[in-house]
Amino acid sequence: MEWGLRKVLGLRIPQMSKGYLRCSASTLTCVDDELRRAENLDTGIICVYTLYMPEKKLICDLGMCQGIGQTCVMFNLRKASRALTQVYEEVMKPSGILPTQFTLLVVTRAMGPVAISRMAEVLVMDRTTLTRNLKPLERDGLVTVKPSRHDKRAREVNLTKKGVKHLEQAVPLWREAQQRIKASLGGERLDRMLEDLTAVVSSAAST
Repeated sequence: MEWGLRKVLGLRIPQMSKGYLRCSASTLTCVDDELRRAENLDTGIICVYTLYMPEKKLICDLGMCQGIGQTCVMFNLRKASRALTQVYEEVMKPSGILPTQFTLLVVTRAMGPVAISRMAEVLVMDRTTLTRNLKPLERDGLVTVKPSRHDKRAREVNLTKKGVKHLEQAVPLWREAQQRIKASLGGERLDRMLEDLTAVVSSAAST
């Protein structure tokens, strides 16, 4: 760590034949002949100097942060995800199912009974997070989470009759939300976006 000296007080005095040096934790008072010959100290005066660290230019300044906001893939994808989630939440509210829960019900219906490890892989989620998100659905009787019949060490998720009923009620609302997004972006643009998102998932998985 580099330190420097900054003069905070100077008082001219007659030339002294012998200098002296007195130091404390935060200040340096000097009239020492040898120190007064240093390049950044004045000769013939008594000065009080304080220790300081030279200021360094911040790497993450305002311009850099603005650039990150404009170019960061994660930042912009998550922002778009939050905006779209708000649309789906508003439209699907009458079903009593959140968009994230709707996704879990759809995957369970399509793959069930499905092992939690396999479901986590498909959804690109860790098992702990997936298990936590399944708990409300299990509590409300929409899914069951039980040991597998083939491997008691693994747990499987299955949709209940109540879960199927709730899913059927939610699908028309999901279609309405989809239609809103399609009308806003346009069909071709929406298709390209979905293709790009699929490519992003594949690319991130292989990185």
